[in-house]
Amino acid sequence: MKKYIGFLIVLSVLVGFSSAQAVSNSVVQKGAKSAEVKTIQTVLKNQGYTINPDGIFGAKTEDVVKKFQAAKGLTVTGIIDANTKSVIDSITAINLAPAPVPVSQVGKYIPQAIVAPAVKPLPRVIDPTGGKTMPPLPTVTPTPVPTPLPVVIDPNTKCALVLLSKNTSYANRMVNPHTPNFKIGSFNIANNCNEPVRITNLNVGIVQSAFSVPTSDLSNLFVKDVSGNALNSQIQPTYDNNIAVDFTVNPGITFGVSVYADIGTSISGTIQTSLDYKGVGTTTGLSFPVLSSVNHTLGQVITVGNANTIKANSAN
Repeated sequence: MKKYIGFLIVLSVLVGFSSAQAVSNSVVQKGAKSAEVKTIQTVLKNQGYTINPDGIFGAKTEDVVKKFQAAKGLTVTGIIDANTKSVIDSITAINLAPAPVPVSQVGKYIPQAIVAPAVKPLPRVIDPTGGKTMPPLPTVTPTPVPTPLPVVIDPNTKCALVLLSKNTSYANRMVNPHTPNFKIGSFNIANNCNEPVRITNLNVGIVQSAFSVPTSDLSNLFVKDVSGNALNSQIQPTYDNNIAVDFTVNPGITFGVSVYADIGTSISGTIQTSLDYKGVGTTTGLSFPVLSSVNHTLGQVITVGNANTIKANSAN
């Protein structure tokens, strides 16, 4: 009996510890007071936000959550919903280090063997109709899926934290045909590392849909920084445009980039850009992006139409 009671105590401790490792599935919002709130506040503080992890979800925590959601390209509600929790959990997983990384290994790729997960044989089951023992079902070993080699990240630089997002201060808008040098997309690159990051390539996509303006009706595409400086020579756009650039985003800085093009003769349709980037840490030499979630960020929707077209569309 003592052994059984001891086993129950150990099992309860293990279950409690496992439950504390991740944010629960319930919505967390203003007014909540719990250890879960403190966990969320701690993650936000580690992301550089000014917040006191006291376990109380007040107005200050709500404001920080809104800023975090905006930076991640999430719907800004101030509530920890399922999408926000998913991003917080992914950041928590990145920051977990199972063992110290030797200084000599920082910035290097470490090959790891791909091992298929162990599959336990199914237990024998009883046929409820005949009461006979049925043979176990055959065990199927899943085919291993190749995974990219992990990057050893120096915990002092946290250089996975270079984030790309849509510039929320530039809203969807309308434009007339025959408009030159029009801003068709605006984005932010935020460097949350402790080292400068040199951006070497921007990939500007033109999203295709049934209502899209064809790329043949766009011309002279180029990218500007927030100061209005052109980052490349004008090009004839296609649906996938790789643009070589060379600029550096310093630690703690959000760098704005905008996409411009000349609008042609189309009297109706939409234009939407997407943006991806490549870069390198100037201290560690790590290549970016490290996180797949920062790829292919969608920009604003630009509706093309003259006054008559816009009036007709609004009537429908």
